[in-house]
Amino acid sequence: MAVHSQTLFDTPAHARMHAQAYLDSPQSRHKSDLIEGVFVMASPASWEHEQIVALIISTMSNFVSVHP
Repeated sequence: MAVHSQTLFDTPAHARMHAQAYLDSPQSRHKSDLIEGVFVMASPASWEHEQIVALIISTMSNFVSVHP
């Protein structure tokens, strides 16, 4: 039994967006991309991701303070 999962390449040509239409569209706060003519919006970062980012930034900041 063959299994087929949908990909961006399965999007029909009439549903694809041109680069200029993407650039002219209003941009939201969320990251988005135009991939193979398909508008793709990234999911927001999780709370765990934000905690890791904060830890990395504070660690680097402390290091730079001690080692100018």
